Amino acid sequence: LADGTQGNGIPQLLPQLMLPWSLPGSDFTLSWDSLRALLPAAFSMAMLGAIESLLCAVVLDGMTGTKHKANSELIGQGLGNMVAPFFGGITATAAIARSAANVRAGATSPISAVIHAILVILALLVLAPLLSWLPLSAMAALLLMVA
Repeated sequence: LADGTQGNGIPQLLPQLMLPWSLPGSDFTLSWDSLRALLPAAFSMAMLGAIESLLCAVVLDGMTGTKHKANSELIGQGLGNMVAPFFGGITATAAIARSAANVRAGATSPISAVIHAILVILALLVLAPLLSWLPLSAMAALLLMVA
């Protein structure tokens, strides 16, 4: 960490299925009042995510000369974003930088995204002990260079 102490490190296992109401210390209650309070923010996040993903698809259409299927894009994103939190994940959208890099590297099918996901999982499982020694400042610099 910034003060030179060793942190908890990077997890070396895949996340387990977690239900929000079964987490330790959770006082999860679902009521109309809580839904009414959460829905505007949830709707805004969903709309912004949809716009970002569709913008990414349009940019990639221009790079590849293809036409995307908007409904398929949004259904896939919605399903992924509904399942991810149960495994400790967060909502996600298509990323223009990563997708454009994929196309520039010569990717021509969705298989490249599947291979990317498999490599990330393998890196998480195999390289986590080594990556825990990498300073956070080096990780931050890497993220800045990639972005």
